[in-house]
Amino acid sequence: RPPGEEQDGEGGEQGKPGKQPPGCPAEGDPCSGSCGVSAVVEVLKEGRCALATSFSCFKFLVMYGLILSFNEFIMDFFHAEVDFDEYNWVWIDGVMSVALSLGLTLSRPTTGPLSAVRPTASLLSAVPLASVWGQQLIFVVFSVLALVWLRAQPWFRHFDASGVDVSKWWLLGTNHEATLRWLLVVFQYTAVAVSFSFGGRWRRGLHRNPFLVGSVAFLLAMQSFLVLSPPNAVTRFFRIASAPGLWDPPMPASFRFWLWVLLMA
Repeated sequence: RPPGEEQDGEGGEQGKPGKQPPGCPAEGDPCSGSCGVSAVVEVLKEGRCALATSFSCFKFLVMYGLILSFNEFIMDFFHAEVDFDEYNWVWIDGVMSVALSLGLTLSRPTTGPLSAVRPTASLLSAVPLASVWGQQLIFVVFSVLALVWLRAQPWFRHFDASGVDVSKWWLLGTNHEATLRWLLVVFQYTAVAVSFSFGGRWRRGLHRNPFLVGSVAFLLAMQSFLVLSPPNAVTRFFRIASAPGLWDPPMPASFRFWLWVLLMA
């Protein structure tokens, strides 16, 4: 033996770890706190939650494009040549998409027993396609009804885009149809994030995701304020067609209230 190395009373060498008890994982194992199959169950729960969350995030981004595209098709069908104001785009791309996408990824695995059914592993299976196109069909119906209802109002005035300089595209966002389209889009985005975060077999419920709950509450409160509040600096900033001078005649308060009911539905 090298000098200085002494043998202990049981014949082993000092400074070297003893053997692990049978059935327990080795040191450094991330599951070293459990000596049984419960660690495997927890890993399966985490994996299933990650798979379900990844699919939810993917479907949310797909719906992001579908909602915008179908709203554009509807506006073109009704000959409404409108667009969003620059700050409307900032709200959608810089606030809503970031907050809701981040909130979706923070879902945690369920604390109940391991489900006998695993989440789907195919993006083109019946469940993902039905959840995407089913919601989109509902959104199209509501969007068409809202636009027809708007055009039936006696105070409605159609926006003529022929006299607008295309280099000043943001001017296409100050009218009745543009305001309605933007409100439809932002409320539909919020509804999609909620519907894809319900939880269930593999993830905890929406109420167990405080960041997403807070984001949805803030977005709904801000968007409801823009619909219901009297004309003010904030509504003018987002070019909501409720303020005299931005677009005449402005949307009446009674119409905006029932529009808010429709949007929340």
